[in-house]
Formats: sequence, C-alpha cells, structure tokens
Amino acid sequence: MFYLSIHGGNSNFDVIAFNENCEILGRGHRSGIDNCFEPQQTVLRHISEAVIECVVDLYSLGFSGRFECVYYCMVAKSNLLKECFLQIGYDIGEYIFLEEPFCYLLAGGLTETGCVALSSTGSCAAFCSGRNDLLITGGYGIPVGDEGSSAYIGIRGINMVTRAIGGWGEKTILYDFLCESLGNNTAHVDTVRLLQLLYPENNYARRLIYVKFAQQVVRAAGCGDAVAVSILEEAGELMARQTLCAYRLYLSGARGTQNDICMNHRGREQGIVDLSFDCSTHGNQTPGVYVCGSTWKNNPIMLNAFQSFVSRYLPEAQCVETKRAAVYGGFVCFILETYGNSALKEAAVHLDPLQGA
Repeated sequence: MFYLSIHGGNSNFDVIAFNENCEILGRGHRSGIDNCFEPQQTVLRHISEAVIECVVDLYSLGFSGRFECVYYCMVAKSNLLKECFLQIGYDIGEYIFLEEPFCYLLAGGLTETGCVALSSTGSCAAFCSGRNDLLITGGYGIPVGDEGSSAYIGIRGINMVTRAIGGWGEKTILYDFLCESLGNNTAHVDTVRLLQLLYPENNYARRLIYVKFAQQVVRAAGCGDAVAVSILEEAGELMARQTLCAYRLYLSGARGTQNDICMNHRGREQGIVDLSFDCSTHGNQTPGVYVCGSTWKNNPIMLNAFQSFVSRYLPEAQCVETKRAAVYGGFVCFILETYGNSALKEAAVHLDPLQGA
C-alpha cells in the first residue's frame, strides 16, 4: 500500500511517498503556494509536477495508481490538490488534513504534544495535543502581521533603511545590503528609487524581496549592526509572546485556528493580555517548546531572545530547535496512528538523514 504526505507552504511545495512498512520511496519539490499573486493554473502545475516527480519510481514497486491516504497541509488553495489528483487519475482512499504547526511538531519533535513557534515565510504559534486538539494563534497573513516571520523581519529591515535615508533613523549597514540585494550597487539610493525597485510591476510589492531580505538582516546582525540585532531580538520576543498566548488560551479551554479566535474575540477578554500561568492547570509537567521553520536557521540572536522571554513564564520549559521539513509530518502521523509511540525511534532513523527546510 502507498501513501503520500504533502506540505504546500508559501515558499516550498513538497511531497513524499511511503508504504505501510514506513519506507520513504519518493520525493518531489517545487516552489510554494503564493495565495496572493500566483494564477491558479501556475499553482496547479507546480502541484502536478511535484507529485509526478515523487511518484515516478513507484510504478516499478507495484504502484497501480491508488494511494490509501494522502496526508496534506496547504496554506492555501487546498481545493487544487484534489483537482490535481483527479486530472492525473489517481485513486485516493482518504484525505487527512493537518494544520501546519502540527506538521512541524510531528516532523521535528516526533510528538503530538507541545508548544510550536513556527516562523518561516509567514508565522504562527500553537499548542497541540493531537491533530484534533489544538489552539493556533497568529498567522493572519503578511499584510496584517505574521509578526516574527521572515517577511516581517525583512519589512522591518527595509523600514529601518528608509528611516536612515530620511535622516530620522540610525545608520545601518542594512542600507548597503539592501542596495546589494536589489541589484543596485550605486553609492546612493533615495526613497523614490527604492520604491521603484520594490514595486516593479503593477504596483505590487514582491513578497519574496521581503522574505529574502530577512537573510540580510541576519547577516548584518552577525556583523554587529545594532539596528539588525534589535530587529531579530524583537522578532524572537514576538514569537515568544504568541507561543505563550497560544498555550494560555489552550489551558483556558479555547480550541481551533486563528480564524476561530478572531471570530470569538478570545484574545481581548482580559484587556491587557496576561501571559502568566496557573501552575495547577498543567501540573508539574511543563510542555516542550519547539521552534520550527526556516527563519530560525543560523539565527541565534532571535532564538536567544525567544528562549529568554519564554523562560520568564515557563522556566522549566525545554526549547528545541527542530530541523526536519514539515512534509514529514504526515509520515510521522501515519506511524503514530498505525503503530503507536513505540515505532517512533525507527521513524527517527528514517528521518534523520532527510532533514530539510
């Protein structure tokens, strides 16, 4: 029997195939699901190409075109996934949807329970205790927040450059790095030229410029740039606040996704958000705290700020920086639900050489 695990993120679309013996048999990769600007046909093509790349070697192993189950996580356009399988002609026994932070928790922590601080192109935070028992906060989208994400860090970096150009901000090496990353190596870039570079077509800012510039903020912080350091420390604290808030809301009985929380106004009930905890609500067992996503890579300043803030409220919590890609979440979910916790050590043996973004 054959199974698929799929993660359709903003920047990457990944697929893995495996069998009932927990053997990973194929992988496929394409660029991500841009739910703002990519035409539907482009997204559908990316999905089809990644799936076909993953499946191409299965036919020699007896694959007949049927998958018993597809575990999937899609940040947008999940309807196109099923349309893709219909067009290709695959027979799908069952679809199981997994929330993105839960995928990262499964893949990175090999567990169903814990706090998750997910920072990649976008960001969110969650407390999970199984795939149907979780609370997610943040993740509203880059235009209205996604605080602590790569896009947020990149935008904050560009904000600080424009302040420096205008004369009311601190001098920062980010100015030079921005000119370099935009392909403009001239000595001077004013705000007019900067806007022309950031909004090249139809007045739409290219989101990937912001995401990629986050890497330059990390680079500048490594050079000791005070402005860049402050941006990363702020991002780490913001992720910590969201993570603690998700755990507190979970303990108060809230469940669901960010949209459920918005509709119910749960975050406003106490006016000023209280991040403290009643120890009796979670006993003596402090949950693990897992930081997931590409933003954390080679970013010790942000991670240290995150850990420092979390330790104020959960001093016993162990913060774990995970390495595995979210696409392995469906694989781990299958193992847990089919064979139980005892099979997780074997899963780790399969996954350790396959760490990814």
